[in-house]
Amino acid sequence: MYALQTSYGTLSGISSSMTYGDGSLKSCIFNAKNCIKTPVGDIVPQYRAAEFGERQKKHRSSLSFYEGGQLKSASLDVAMPLQTPLGVYKAEFVTFYPDGAVKRIFPLNGQIDGFWSEQMEGELAEVLDFDLPVGKFSAKIISLSFYPGGELKSITLWPGQRIMIDTPVGTLPVRTGFSLYEDGSVRSVEPARVVELPTPIGLIKAFDPEMIGMNAEQNSVQFTPEGLLCSVKTVNTGIRVFTASGE
Repeated sequence: MYALQTSYGTLSGISSSMTYGDGSLKSCIFNAKNCIKTPVGDIVPQYRAAEFGERQKKHRSSLSFYEGGQLKSASLDVAMPLQTPLGVYKAEFVTFYPDGAVKRIFPLNGQIDGFWSEQMEGELAEVLDFDLPVGKFSAKIISLSFYPGGELKSITLWPGQRIMIDTPVGTLPVRTGFSLYEDGSVRSVEPARVVELPTPIGLIKAFDPEMIGMNAEQNSVQFTPEGLLCSVKTVNTGIRVFTASGE
């Protein structure tokens, strides 16, 4: 074990670390307790390894840093209350922008594998309440994402969660999650079922049965900043295009 001096104080009990080309600290793993002051509050980075058979955390460094020495991410030893622009939420993993603003928080950070299933991880997730301009709902979430200025960027839901969101084309049932523009208007949503939407070429039944992705920032129904429908995915509606000659 060894210690390193950083802008966040002396980090002790380091078992391994990585550096950038200039020698500055890129990431480190602890096996001793450290308390770090951050913009979201005092945190204790992960330092205890799980025993055999226990729930494992995802294989991430305890702390990672930008090249300038600013904190980039922190994997927490236990879920801790973090101060976000939306309020205080408990989380096991948090990432930051270079200026220290919170970028994304993850309430849970368990490793999904043959010994720990998604269902088992999901059973640990708490139902959180949200009261937003686009809707009021309660749901289990995978992550909250924020813009550098603190505005909510997206909410990613746990599989199986369903909520209702107000959009420019009406209130829609949503799974996976949704994303917003910085002014709070809806940028994209992932419909929870087939929904018929009006488009410039007629009604389109929107749905993506093969939806995959790690976050809800790019969804199959998207809107412009002005609230116009600009993109939709469908497997339920066919489109025929005819030329002037009728072909």
